[in-house]
Amino acid sequence: MADVKWVKITTDMFDNRKIKHIRKLPEGNNIILIWVMLLSLAGKCNASGMIFLTENIPYTEKMLGDELGFEESVIKVALAALESFGMICRDGDQLFISNWEEYQNVDGMDKIREQTRKRVANYRSRKKQELLQENPTDCDSNVTVTHDNAIDIEEDIDNNICSSTSEEHVQTDTRKEDFEKIYAIYPKKRGKSRAYQLYCQWLKGRMINGERVKLTNRQMYIGVRNYVRQQEQEQPDQQYWKNFDTLMGQSLLDYLEEERQTDE
Repeated sequence: MADVKWVKITTDMFDNRKIKHIRKLPEGNNIILIWVMLLSLAGKCNASGMIFLTENIPYTEKMLGDELGFEESVIKVALAALESFGMICRDGDQLFISNWEEYQNVDGMDKIREQTRKRVANYRSRKKQELLQENPTDCDSNVTVTHDNAIDIEEDIDNNICSSTSEEHVQTDTRKEDFEKIYAIYPKKRGKSRAYQLYCQWLKGRMINGERVKLTNRQMYIGVRNYVRQQEQEQPDQQYWKNFDTLMGQSLLDYLEEERQTDE
């Protein structure tokens, strides 16, 4: 999947009260520069505001310092300041731009994802037709894309370390459909974009206290349902409920009934 080539920064950015206040802090101008760099990284990752080295390797403060060209101590100060102003949020080791979908080029990003999915599907279709023409009597055989004949598509799709694999894009529609069923039972509709990214991470496995924890779609559905039932009994006022993305983080583990999977 190609990365996004631009993100939105408004011309009145430096008139924003948060920006003005941050610039008065120690390392203030560096914090603002780091903020803009984080926006750029989030665009490259093209994952609804999530920032990571790869989907399975989140950035540490040391890694971010090396990536952005700042001392680790400055990165720590910057992240703490940006988080206190609600400009970023962290869930365990995961780093997100807050409210990314509200003011960034989300439509363009979704378009890139869809274009990539179509390119992958078209490429596989062409390869299947080529092999059928070469072996017309073997029409029912499965077509495997080998390392050699996959070179074309690897060159066609930008090999960005923040991108997920081509195979995963083919599965995206199914995952979104399953996620929507979980989202439908949660009444407080805030944080959907980030929640979907967390949903996908749980399916692959997230590092929790040194071990990789995987959740199935059913487990996540049950966890959300259990939280909803608890809140309906104990706290009916939804303004005090967790935002959906907060619930889909580590908090979800508190509401599971089934034994979760862990990888040694």
